[in-house]
Amino acid sequence: MLGNLDGMVQMVKKIGDLGGSSFHSTIPGLEGLVRLVPGLIKVLSGYPLPAFDYWDPTRVIPFTINEFPYFSFLFADLHPHMIGIPFTILFLALAFNVVAGSRGQRVVSSPKIVGTFEGFLGWAVIPLCLGALAVINTWDFPTYLGIIGCAFLLRRWKERRVNLLRVVGLAILTGSLSLVLYWPFFQHYKALHVGVGLVKGRTDFWAFITIWGFFLFVLITFLLTELLRQRSRSGLLRFLRLVVRRWETLPHLSELYEALVRRQTVGYLFGVYSLGVVLIVVAGLALLGYWVLVLLVPPLVLAALLLLYREASPEELFTYFLVFTGFLVLVGCELFYLKDFLQGGDHRRMNTIFKFYIQVWVLFGLAAAVALPRLWANLGCWRSKALRCAWKGLFLALLFSACVYPLLGTPQRVRDRFPGERPPIGTLDGMAYMTVGSYAWPDSSNRIELKYDYEAIQWLLAHVKGTPVIAEAALPYYREGGSRVASYTGLPSLLGAQHEGEQRYSWQVGRRDGEVREFYTTSDIGRALELIRSLDISYIYVGKLERTIYDAIGLAKFDRMVEEGYLTVPYSNKEVKIYKVKG
Repeated sequence: MLGNLDGMVQMVKKIGDLGGSSFHSTIPGLEGLVRLVPGLIKVLSGYPLPAFDYWDPTRVIPFTINEFPYFSFLFADLHPHMIGIPFTILFLALAFNVVAGSRGQRVVSSPKIVGTFEGFLGWAVIPLCLGALAVINTWDFPTYLGIIGCAFLLRRWKERRVNLLRVVGLAILTGSLSLVLYWPFFQHYKALHVGVGLVKGRTDFWAFITIWGFFLFVLITFLLTELLRQRSRSGLLRFLRLVVRRWETLPHLSELYEALVRRQTVGYLFGVYSLGVVLIVVAGLALLGYWVLVLLVPPLVLAALLLLYREASPEELFTYFLVFTGFLVLVGCELFYLKDFLQGGDHRRMNTIFKFYIQVWVLFGLAAAVALPRLWANLGCWRSKALRCAWKGLFLALLFSACVYPLLGTPQRVRDRFPGERPPIGTLDGMAYMTVGSYAWPDSSNRIELKYDYEAIQWLLAHVKGTPVIAEAALPYYREGGSRVASYTGLPSLLGAQHEGEQRYSWQVGRRDGEVREFYTTSDIGRALELIRSLDISYIYVGKLERTIYDAIGLAKFDRMVEEGYLTVPYSNKEVKIYKVKG
């Protein structure tokens, strides 16, 4: 339900502009805070808040999309990344069941056949759900295949019987079966591009913080407190705990450790070398200016090390795993991008950031929800009251900043979609907005009232049986409102003209687009009849959208075809006329 921090950044800037202050500073944040004061005084004295832009927070990193779940549902654009969210949460629940199935010891079922059958069913539902993810949003498949493979590994780790070959084999079997179960889809599926590219640029550090600041603050402090809290017998984790607690004596840590421990353990030596390698890597990244990676690598390593804490409960272990996976995906986005139809330009990373950042929102959202109560309770163990108060104050400030988007973005989106009368609050009718909604396209001089399309679609739902093909304008749906009849009736249409046209404008899509245009624009009845037969058209839809883009001469032929007996008009209203092909 949260947004990123750009909602607060946007309002601070707009309220600051309202105040008219010319103060300037290069210190991060100072200029905005100083300029905010006079603007805030004006708002408190009665000036209205500046209009909130609900779109900009999804475009924080230039040439990319950084949507988050609340925006996706608020914008109501039924894209695969949005449809897949409930399924990814279900899959994470299944992965947790795998890890939680072990409590550190082997469980013997009685009778044995029951346990075996239950175990089989518990595993069989995993490829069923994973295959659904691959069909719904293919970008999710590699991430969640890796997640379930690691869940198998964590279970074996808890049971103290790790067999990497068996774990890898089980992961491969799960992935393969998930594709086989949905083979009717995959045998016709064609990926746009296959390949991985290296990221050449750097993500702006403050843009990254604007997107992930709240989660980074909560989860990094969670990892640190977990390191200090747990009592692992691992020499490596004990060494790292000592580093965190005695960081100010880091140059003398070796002497301190020898004074506290009788002999240098393998874990200690490994810890020293590991810490040295991490520090060298982080220092190198800093020298190269990769500040986002400088921020991400230490918590990634720390989360990975906490996964070695075998004494942790399955719940704790899975929480560490969610955090680790989220950081790993973010690091991957800084190093690689998946090639698609945008790979040759500035937007080459757009879909990689878009699709994988949504995954991280789900992972971090669940992890933070579980981690925060335990983290809040552990604050009482901090010795410094000032540090506890500072942490809580910063947490509340970040939480409030993340709430700005749903608080201000929601009413602005509603006003944008319904500038006048609105449908009933709480309705489950996804078409209710059409009874009162309207939009202007291609400019403000042409307003399309949706109630007439609503009435025509209701007639189609009530009177048309089966799945006859209906012809309607082949237009994108974002601004133009195309495919509205096919979308709400389920009837097949001639062409869906949004992403297919962007990504696969092959001879098939291009040819069909030309045929649709010709069908509506030609004045030749003979040619129109040829297209009706070749495209198997049963109904022809002519609403205001069709009259907006197609010339009147071409549309007039349908009335002539009625007069000549080729068509009938089973339905019409003030703006819409539906023709039915005879025979």
